[in-house]
Amino acid sequence: GEQVTGAGRPSGIVVEADGDVILTDDSASSGNDQVFLYPADGSSPRLLIAGGLGTPYQISRLFDGNYALANFGANQIQVFNDGAPNLGAVTIGVGPNGNYNPRGMQPLRNGNWLVSARNGGGVAEVDPSNATSAFVQTHAAGSTFRSITRACFPQN
Repeated sequence: GEQVTGAGRPSGIVVEADGDVILTDDSASSGNDQVFLYPADGSSPRLLIAGGLGTPYQISRLFDGNYALANFGANQIQVFNDGAPNLGAVTIGVGPNGNYNPRGMQPLRNGNWLVSARNGGGVAEVDPSNATSAFVQTHAAGSTFRSITRACFPQN
């Protein structure tokens, strides 16, 4: 195995089809919230986003090839690619127990996002095209969740 260096407190990871690894770093105490790319060929890691994130957690690949980052501290899902640190952001808003503070997110095939939260926020479906009223439906309330992952189960 490889040892990941450079990240103070890894908090989210995506392994790409080509073997590259994208890692979020929640080093809030040092102010170094950032996103790294670790190339599969073993070459030196590089920063995709350097600072200014406000506690990044789960990162997910969107169907259009961009990335979405659950930015807990900013109460947003931020969208970016390798060439632009912030293509857009959706402020999640207020959940049942205050700010929703997203920790996890996974794109859905209908274009919406499944987003998880802390403080009893649960899991909700969010419409990224509606920044003022993003909540579509709550799927689990009253619990704290972190990461969300797509699973494909075999057919019998």
